[in-house]
Amino acid sequence: MTIRQGLRTVLLGLAFAFQLAGGLAQACPNCKEGLAESSDVNAQRLADGYSSSILLMMGMPLALAGAGTFWVVKAAKEGRFPEL
Repeated sequence: MTIRQGLRTVLLGLAFAFQLAGGLAQACPNCKEGLAESSDVNAQRLADGYSSSILLMMGMPLALAGAGTFWVVKAAKEGRFPEL
């Protein structure tokens, strides 16, 4: 198995794990549902803010892992790593 195949396998596994965790992660159900059912415009905006903040918090580890992988692959292509 080459490094590229191993890296691809790990990334696909992480993407699958994040996809599964995405369906399970929710804000406080009582707060989210209570705000979403409210007729107040500000309460609905706050409920949308809860949803957005959860998506951003879930996306940050993936973005950091992707950026790190990009820099490692770029450095490997440029030959900055010694042969093992």
